[in-house]
Amino acid sequence: MPEDPYTYFYSSIINGSNNQPLQLSGNSIEDILDKCTRKIYDVSLSTKECPISLEPFKDGEEIIELPCNHIFNENSIKGWLKEKHNCPVCRTELIPTKEHLEWKQYNITHNIDTLIHFMASRMRNNEPIEEFFEIY
Repeated sequence: MPEDPYTYFYSSIINGSNNQPLQLSGNSIEDILDKCTRKIYDVSLSTKECPISLEPFKDGEEIIELPCNHIFNENSIKGWLKEKHNCPVCRTELIPTKEHLEWKQYNITHNIDTLIHFMASRMRNNEPIEEFFEIY
């Protein structure tokens, strides 16, 4: 699939953000874990054991909470992420694959092409297009 150089520009307009696009090269396991929340385990948490190792958490142990809110001990999640790039509980992708990024690019480009086609059709038929624009 050819890469449209404007895709990320379009995506920032559609998503209303100025965030940089996800890049595969900068998303190592350590980068992902650095963005996760580190917590100290206490018995008030509902999860009592690491879902990977099935070892009970110890009171005062440092644990890692993934963006999907599942918690693990550090060694277990590092081992998991070496083999797979998703949460072992809910399968949320933590490191985007090339296919995921290509699909996202296709989706954005398709939405923009559809919008342009729709607006051009309305303009050819002298139909109003003002309802598509908001004044801030």
